[in-house]
Amino acid sequence: MSYVGTLARKMPRASRPNGGDGLTQSLRPNPAIGVVNVLETAANSNYNSLQMSFQSRLGKLTMRNAYTWSKFIDEVSDFPNSNSGIDRGILALDENNWRLNRAVSDFNLTHVFSNAFSYDLPWGFRFQGLVSMQSGRPFTLYSGTDSPFGTNNNRLMAITGSLSYNPSDRRAITVDPALRPQLTPGRGVFGTLGRNTVNSDSQLGLNIGVHKSFTITERTRLEFRAEMFNLTNTVNYNPADGVLTSPNFGQALTAGDPRQTQLGLRLSF
Repeated sequence: MSYVGTLARKMPRASRPNGGDGLTQSLRPNPAIGVVNVLETAANSNYNSLQMSFQSRLGKLTMRNAYTWSKFIDEVSDFPNSNSGIDRGILALDENNWRLNRAVSDFNLTHVFSNAFSYDLPWGFRFQGLVSMQSGRPFTLYSGTDSPFGTNNNRLMAITGSLSYNPSDRRAITVDPALRPQLTPGRGVFGTLGRNTVNSDSQLGLNIGVHKSFTITERTRLEFRAEMFNLTNTVNYNPADGVLTSPNFGQALTAGDPRQTQLGLRLSF
């Protein structure tokens, strides 16, 4: 059992001090120029975790278990590599107040558990498996309209009861039709819903395999392997569409891989 923590300062982040593409030229801090993208080293992050592992052997059964309980907080989780096509998620909601971006990181996984096991079967076969479970990744809900800084990353208004969350459902988020108009901020108003306030579906995986090695000659071996991934064929949805103006808002459009099986032979000489 151990505590693991990291603290990072002066990490890179992208800033638009003169406003975004949607800001009227006369309203820019410097009306003489347009959009300016600045890569600066001013972002902060911290990570704290409790990590536990346990290993046991009971006869022919060997098990290795690991569990991590953690929280990863930052202001931005990535930075651009070009001046165009910058993702809305890595720009500030308010260029004068980056603390509005401070929240759990895009990479935050509160709970992560894994169990790897191995069992020696008769006739030289070995049965192995891996069970993995983890919390879903957080993501942000956007209004689809410009912020007061002219950047298309304004968030929703935090209206109690306006959104319903449906775990393990393709339609992960549903909107109360009566409250939907109130979710979009007015012109020149910042959305009040925080960054990364919603989690995607939790992830569950069970992979198994059976393999055996055959000795052909003193220097030659043949290994047979049969493997199955996502044995239970669990649907692990990826984050839903989080832009209110999108016709697919609230829907998970993609998911992890379905059950897959593969057979293999490996000749070593």
